[in-house]
Amino acid sequence: IHTVKGRAFPDPMAEGRHVRLIFQGRELLDSATLSSLGIRHNHVIHGSVSRNQAPPERPEDEAGQLDDMWPILQPLLVITIGGMWCLYIIYKQYFSTTALFFLIVITIYFGIFFFSHHGGQLRPNRRQ
Repeated sequence: IHTVKGRAFPDPMAEGRHVRLIFQGRELLDSATLSSLGIRHNHVIHGSVSRNQAPPERPEDEAGQLDDMWPILQPLLVITIGGMWCLYIIYKQYFSTTALFFLIVITIYFGIFFFSHHGGQLRPNRRQ
């Protein structure tokens, strides 16, 4: 990414200005590569040049780590919640009203999180 910044913004980089590249709403770290981020031909990368000096590069924050873990967590959560609903249907007599309430709340919370996180990615991309 540092090489891409140097080629796209040679003058601001030489002046020591802060150049940021953004792809799909996330700032790209200098240590990453285009292939490791899944950036291919015809993908759009936004550039931002500020007047301030470039701050030292910081490691990914917790939100970035959650994005990396989401492909693993999503199926586990779906299986767990689905399993709990199956257990409720089969063994309804062992579930209290409180347990059912919390199962409904967790299902709704997970659904909202899933659709807010993947809302734009559910529709097929017809431009390709």
